[in-house]
Amino acid sequence: MTSSASSTPNGASFLKRHSVQRLCACILIGLTLLVPRCIQFATHGFHPAKLVADIIPDRPEWAIDQPPLVSDDVWKQPFTYLARGSQSYVFASEDGQYVLKLFRYNRSQFSWIHQLKRLFHRNNRKNLKVDLATKLNYTLNAAKIACITVPECTQVVWAHLTNSRCHDNARLTVIDRLGRPWTLRLSHYRFVLQRRALPLKKVLAEALQTQDFVRARRLIASYQQLITTRASRGVRNSDPNFGPNSGFIDDRAIEIDFGNYRSCPELIDNPRAQAAELERFLTQLRYWILSIYREGLKNWKTGKEAVSVFQSGVSGRAQEHATNEDEKSETKPTPPGTNFSNTRGINPTDVALKRWAPAEYLELLGLEVH
Repeated sequence: MTSSASSTPNGASFLKRHSVQRLCACILIGLTLLVPRCIQFATHGFHPAKLVADIIPDRPEWAIDQPPLVSDDVWKQPFTYLARGSQSYVFASEDGQYVLKLFRYNRSQFSWIHQLKRLFHRNNRKNLKVDLATKLNYTLNAAKIACITVPECTQVVWAHLTNSRCHDNARLTVIDRLGRPWTLRLSHYRFVLQRRALPLKKVLAEALQTQDFVRARRLIASYQQLITTRASRGVRNSDPNFGPNSGFIDDRAIEIDFGNYRSCPELIDNPRAQAAELERFLTQLRYWILSIYREGLKNWKTGKEAVSVFQSGVSGRAQEHATNEDEKSETKPTPPGTNFSNTRGINPTDVALKRWAPAEYLELLGLEVH
């Protein structure tokens, strides 16, 4: 009886000791699996190894013969992590003037995994996934168009789209999301260097919310000119999401994201097709502008407060922009269908106090539906 009693604590101690060991083993396995995922989440998956695509052979049309539109000094400054796009990692230059887009290839290269993904998306009625080579072909062809065909629409100043060893001695420091510096040899990676722009929605919303209609019309006219110019060069953007894809540099519109550019020769010398391409983007722009307008109606000010606020602030800015517009209209071409004449006789105070009908508001901004 005594022997049996004495063995019970030992048995409990044995079970407790092994339970602790199992728990520690589970925690260790969990950390082993979790830590890499946490690092990937914190860095957005950035690593130089994901920027190399030697498995994809070069194509002659990806080569760019023209020299860069910037000096070599631009590479002497560090570029800090800014964002991750569907096709590239984006870094901003220290002086704030440029963004560097390093194309990434972090999808699995095993064909059977792609087959499983395609089957999954087919069953869920989503867009089918394309293989790595096809995706790369689309991306680099679009980058070549952005750099060579419509550089003024994208402000791409240099692109390296092949594995050729140009810039052999050029090295660049990029700083990832965790603040870690990485030194890259430019000739080993495919990239695009682009002038940095302010987001379209941010700039245009500022003009609309302050009721600076003269500037808003100029911004919208610049955006219309951008789409028209691109279409006239035979380039179509299959992604009409104007918000994250467009921006302004000194109030001049550009397309930030050119990853869905496609060559479309039927747009050349075809005003009707060009107008249709423009309307694809203006339709979304109208909906967004009206949403900004309706949001402003919720916080509408009336009476003397609105008059004093508007007269002291926006009226002065509107007159200043009107003067600038008169000066610039003599030298800058105006897009077809743009008319600034109906803003000359508008009293800014009346604009502040009036609840415009949607059609009137769009007409005020030069976005009337024809």
